[in-house]
Amino acid sequence: MSIYAYILFLSLSFFAIQDIFIDSFDDNSMGWWVGTNDNFSSQISDGKLILEATTNDQFKFLTKAIPSCYEYDFFLKADFKQVSGVDNHGFGLVWGTRDISNLLFFVITSNGYASIYKNINGHWAPIQEWTEFDYINPENLTNKLEIHQKNKHLTFLINDEVFFETEASRPFGNKIGFCINNTMKIEVDNLEFRYFDKGKINVVENPVRESAKTNLGPAINTEYSEILPIITHDGKGLYFVRKHSPENIGKEHYDDVYYSAKINDTTWSKAERLGHPVNNDGNNSVVSVSPDGNSLLLMNQYSEDGTKITGGGLSKSVRTKDGWSIPKAVQIVDYYNDNPQYYENQFLSADNKILLTSVQRKEGYGENDIYVSFFDGEKYSKPKNLGPIINSYGDDMSPYLASDGRTLYFSSNGHPGYGEYDVFISRRIDETWTNWTKPLNLGDAINSPQTEAYFTIPASGDYAYMMTNKNTFGGTDLIRLKLTKESQPDPVVLLYGKVYNSANNQPIGTNIVYYNLITNQELGTAISDPNTGEYKIVLPYGMMYSYFASYEGFYSVSENIDLTLYSEYKEIEKNLYLTPVESGVTFRLNNIFFDYKKFDLRQESFYELNRLLSFLSHNPKIKIEISGHTDNIGGDEYNNKLSNDRASSVLSYLLTGGIDKNRLVSIGYGRSKPVSTNDTDEGRQLNRRVEVKILSD
Repeated sequence: MSIYAYILFLSLSFFAIQDIFIDSFDDNSMGWWVGTNDNFSSQISDGKLILEATTNDQFKFLTKAIPSCYEYDFFLKADFKQVSGVDNHGFGLVWGTRDISNLLFFVITSNGYASIYKNINGHWAPIQEWTEFDYINPENLTNKLEIHQKNKHLTFLINDEVFFETEASRPFGNKIGFCINNTMKIEVDNLEFRYFDKGKINVVENPVRESAKTNLGPAINTEYSEILPIITHDGKGLYFVRKHSPENIGKEHYDDVYYSAKINDTTWSKAERLGHPVNNDGNNSVVSVSPDGNSLLLMNQYSEDGTKITGGGLSKSVRTKDGWSIPKAVQIVDYYNDNPQYYENQFLSADNKILLTSVQRKEGYGENDIYVSFFDGEKYSKPKNLGPIINSYGDDMSPYLASDGRTLYFSSNGHPGYGEYDVFISRRIDETWTNWTKPLNLGDAINSPQTEAYFTIPASGDYAYMMTNKNTFGGTDLIRLKLTKESQPDPVVLLYGKVYNSANNQPIGTNIVYYNLITNQELGTAISDPNTGEYKIVLPYGMMYSYFASYEGFYSVSENIDLTLYSEYKEIEKNLYLTPVESGVTFRLNNIFFDYKKFDLRQESFYELNRLLSFLSHNPKIKIEISGHTDNIGGDEYNNKLSNDRASSVLSYLLTGGIDKNRLVSIGYGRSKPVSTNDTDEGRQLNRRVEVKILSD
């Protein structure tokens, strides 16, 4: 006996919330493929599934995806009868299968042999070689094949007699079905998949209640299907896809992107379709929106003029003074989808550094797995599998990484759930991106016997948005639901404001970068609106941050914020100022730190001073005055000396960095030049400062 190359693998998806999957083939309500091609046919007739192969030495497979979770004990069986053809080639059960290159099957021959094989990435490997077995019935008599899994132990039975036993290994996917080899015809009947004890679904503590769900109403939902919602980080805008509306571009009215603005807590503006180039004559969708709202990650790649979809992958569009830019391709190292006819989906983190993708790849655990890629400034790294805690034997998709950078929401039909696809929550434990908490089901108020997917949450973390096909205006609708604390991500701070030219208070559209203040590690980027100067940054708790905007011909005045102590969600307004490089202008060095009543520079000051060093090095004709200032606490003599010593410390650092001493002057003004009141802590803090004045350019 031998295993030969496969030539056909027919697979359709079936989804239902059942502990039992039974098909007696009285009809085709389960949706098996039926039809005929050059070498294989599949028909349902007289209560039987009839499979016939018409070529020699080739395995043919017919499979179906079911909501299976192989961590539970299960039972799979079916009756087989060979009615014609060669009697020395195999037919039987397929289980734990992903695709034609990753499958498991249990087969017998009508002349009395049986075997169990697996195919790993196209390479055959026996679990049990062909073995003669006395209890196999010949042609035109029924043989019952069974697979039992109990306590991670597999038992294979033929006509109620044990053929083989072994320890269970991890399956490849969630498909079950049938196979035949060589020229033969078989009848299949009484297929049954059953859990012995499915056990308790791992539900999040204090799950969302049914009463927390609200339809977003007719301003957004229509007689057509609204899908793929993406809420902006501030919770004030919603991007989504509307399918096949007559308003959509293209002769087939393909999927187009729409946008609605939140008017108040219960009301949304009438959704409007985005124009060119975000929408064109192909299928369009928004994958992610940046916290500042000024860049969109889009599905697919676009032609140079933006009018066509040129292929799969991702593109990025940014807001300009004239509208959205033509989307440009996003580069991902070694990115591919092993099943290009199958869907894929992605999500970009709030800091623009982390790209999550759900695709089918050779190193996967099941159908689609979730992968992570890291941005190096130009491209995203090769996708890294999130590992077996997140990825199941089934299909894991629609990843959404919350603003805290560690709470992951995703949909799966491979983890224990209530229906086709359920939404789960898991939290990242470390920086490996493979160590996660056990995924928890978000409960039956969110999950149903149908498909739940595409969870999206604003930075506040209090509400979630998703699609549903229950009680809709037409096809699929978008809803909002109030999250319990246990279902929310960790709190963050939404930092917002405008970027201004400090000389004339005109808004500037430019880049903003934020860092870990202690380590100087760059943590993320943002851009400000070119028309209004508005920006937004999401900052998780747990560290001190520095941040600044940069623009050619200006000195970037940096700011800092201490979020080392955890607290609740906050929105903090802070405008950023860019100082034009010209004689007479003064700017503050905000990220210069001294210990109380001392003038020694603390380590976290060095990044700010290095920026000043770089500025002076690139502008060799500029001379500056470094001035120290204090509040009004203490006498004049004390404050004058302290402010002078602090200014001198900055000058000394610049000298050490190679700046000519003839370009530098330092002076201490003490408390003589306040910029705010000394009657409050906040005012006194503003008065305690180091400034730089450009003396010549």
